[in-house]
Amino acid sequence: MSSTAERHESSYALSSIRMMQSSLPGRSPYFGTEIDPKRLQEAIMEAEKLYPNLKAVEELRLFIESFTHFNDSEYPQSFVLSWSIIERHLYELRTKKLAEMDLDEDRQSKLLNTVQWSTDYLIEVLSLSADISDLEYEAYGELKKKRNRFIHS
Repeated sequence: MSSTAERHESSYALSSIRMMQSSLPGRSPYFGTEIDPKRLQEAIMEAEKLYPNLKAVEELRLFIESFTHFNDSEYPQSFVLSWSIIERHLYELRTKKLAEMDLDEDRQSKLLNTVQWSTDYLIEVLSLSADISDLEYEAYGELKKKRNRFIHS
């Protein structure tokens, strides 16, 4: 058999495997689905509204990655990415709170230093200052415990 024929046969085999994988449970039902050009254009226009806010774009990218892992039954990867979104949200709450307090630069720098502030301390302070509800406090605590068991086990 010639190398061209072997490559074609190999390519066909890989293509067949990909097609079989796409029909496995946990695979996206949208694989190979055609998107209406008008709906795609509308989605792009909406995405362009977000683009100037690079922070929102980054968080959306993390969310999409997390969702993709979840959809592909890759739960640990999905959980870790989702936790990073939660941590970003908590640090954003803290940053807003400090901005409202009109602190001097040295104090604010100290309080914004992520090396000195673990997520655990942050959740406690946000709860004590009533920036998160008791229900949120409990939910963040449970998720943090799960995250720690997963990461440190």
